[in-house]
Amino acid sequence: QMHSANLAAAENCGVPKNDYVGQYSYLQNQAREFLFPLIDQTERDFIERAIKNYLESADNFDFRPALLHGDLSHDHLLYDQKTKLISGVIDFGDMLIGDPAWDFLWLYEDYGADFLTRLLAFYQENDKHALIKRVYNYSLLQTIEWATDCSEKNDACLEEAMANLKSKIKQ
Repeated sequence: QMHSANLAAAENCGVPKNDYVGQYSYLQNQAREFLFPLIDQTERDFIERAIKNYLESADNFDFRPALLHGDLSHDHLLYDQKTKLISGVIDFGDMLIGDPAWDFLWLYEDYGADFLTRLLAFYQENDKHALIKRVYNYSLLQTIEWATDCSEKNDACLEEAMANLKSKIKQ
């Protein structure tokens, strides 16, 4: 239902539009500066290809913009045990206008492709294959972004982020 909300009303309320080209071009520069010194050439090439392929594929931008929750995950869904239905969605602090595939990212990350496929059976989208492909692309880009952020901040999360990135490279 949220993805069918009136975008003009959302824009009038100041909900930001996601700039995917700007976001992932910036990620590419940040990865080169902070992450690349820590990884080998094969990993650098993989990251360069992943970002380049995303930015250069028209399929990644072939979607109807929608109002997004922005952080839709199991901890933001209220579930009624008696009715076995979702009774609410909370925490709209990351709301934005963009690709509906983004709202499925964290559910895919937490529960996997099989769950996502079953969930999308209830979602109004003509080309579910393209939507799933975009979710996967965001998953990969988010992993690169996480590793880059951890390396930039020299954060304790770096080891876990790098392990996650390396597992995606092996896929």
